Amino acid sequence: MMYEQTFSASEAAEITGVSTDLQRKWRQIGILGPRQGKGWTRWGPQELAGLMTLGKLAAVVGPTAAVQAMTESSAIKLGMLVYFQAMAASAGGHQSGEDLGQIRYVALHPERGPRLFSEPREAVEGATEPVVILDTQALGAELAERAGVLAFVSDAGPPPGNWRPAASSGSKAAGVS
Repeated sequence: MMYEQTFSASEAAEITGVSTDLQRKWRQIGILGPRQGKGWTRWGPQELAGLMTLGKLAAVVGPTAAVQAMTESSAIKLGMLVYFQAMAASAGGHQSGEDLGQIRYVALHPERGPRLFSEPREAVEGATEPVVILDTQALGAELAERAGVLAFVSDAGPPPGNWRPAASSGSKAAGVS
């Protein structure tokens, strides 16, 4: 079974740079939020990746504009992409877009929302307005460096600490054993 580490709101703030107040606001408006359990909010690695991605975007365009550019669905998808990049980095691999279907960059166009690209130049071709480009591989590496091991595969149960069974990801290959 695969287990994933969980993080408190204050740990998530330290890792992602997104304050606990802004995390609470984003949860309240439904743009992003951790799976709820008993007690205090705990962020899993996928939610943490989405939070970090949205936080980086907010640092460039501001929190309100970041939320306007993202839907809950796109925030989750971007978070998943960054999460997979973080898993590759935490496994010690230098996996790049080759392993993720050549997808590495996300361009956020004011009118069209997020779009995925393999090269940054593709994102700006034909653009008539400023475009924000996020490098998911770099974000994933930063997340892995700041958060450490994000997943653990074991038949004997989770390691000590704040771990929970991972949501079905369809593959144990993403985990660190």
